[in-house]
Order: sequence, then structure tokens, then C-alpha cells
Amino acid sequence: MGRSAPHSSRWTERASLRQALLGKTQMGFQEGRSFWVDVDFSSRYLMVTQRVGQGALSGRLEAFRVQDRNRMPDQDLNEHGWAATGRLLAPTLMRRADCQTAHLAA
Repeated sequence: MGRSAPHSSRWTERASLRQALLGKTQMGFQEGRSFWVDVDFSSRYLMVTQRVGQGALSGRLEAFRVQDRNRMPDQDLNEHGWAATGRLLAPTLMRRADCQTAHLAA
């Protein structure tokens, strides 16, 4: 957790998390050089939380992709997209505000 300069007393602590995943999934029987399901996938996100007095403001961005590697013409498992979420937490006011949005393209 990092600390900001002393002159910004209302915004004093910040934390972040991040992760990236890469992988491959194969299922079914192999026909020729391809399985029934053969996809590569990736996902990554970044989340940042900033303390504000007794509360906190958090945001998270995520992006993902699935790439179809099978050779079957009737299957298309390709997709990609992103998501964004945010939260404001004010425990002294006993209030919480959440916001989410996402996009998926197949």
C-alpha cells in the first residue's frame, strides 16, 4: 500500500491489485488436427482502491478474449470484451454506491 504526500490529507492511502491469465482448453475427441473444442483464452484486470476519509473509492477494469482454434465450420467460439466496475463506500453515512458496465463481442 502506498502513501501520498502529506499535503493531501484527505486522500492518504491507495492499493492496487492486478492479474493476467493465459490458457488453453481442449475437449472432446481429436478429429484430424483439431479437437471438438479447442480455444485459447486470456483475461487481465486492474483494481485500484483509494481511501477517502473513513470511506473508499474503488475501480476495476477487465479485458478478456477467447480465440477458437478448432477447424469445425459450424462452431464459432470467438469472443472478446471488457468490463468496468466502481464502488464508493461511505461507512459514516451508511451509504454505498455501485456502478457496472460491460461490452461483449462474439
